[in-house]
Amino acid sequence: MNALVTTANGMFGNAVVRALADRGAGVRAMVRDRSKFTFSHPLVEVVTADLDDPRTLPAAFRGVEGVFLASPMDPRLADRECAALGAAREVEDLVRIGAY
Repeated sequence: MNALVTTANGMFGNAVVRALADRGAGVRAMVRDRSKFTFSHPLVEVVTADLDDPRTLPAAFRGVEGVFLASPMDPRLADRECAALGAAREVEDLVRIGAY
């Protein structure tokens, strides 16, 4: 798997999933609610995980080369991103979008 995209149901995450798949990259789309993810592509694997529950992250991050980290702006942003960084120990590349 080439890349994991967090919050793949969100505006940025969803756009990145579509762009990567359209360019031929294998994508793991991470969502909290699989029923809300409507994009289907043979190169996209959907995985259920939650940045608010670090126990769900290792399986989502396992085996990917890169991560696109998009986190919703709210008071839990730092905790979510720290959890993601903890799960991304074996990942070579990480791109983050957002502002503090």
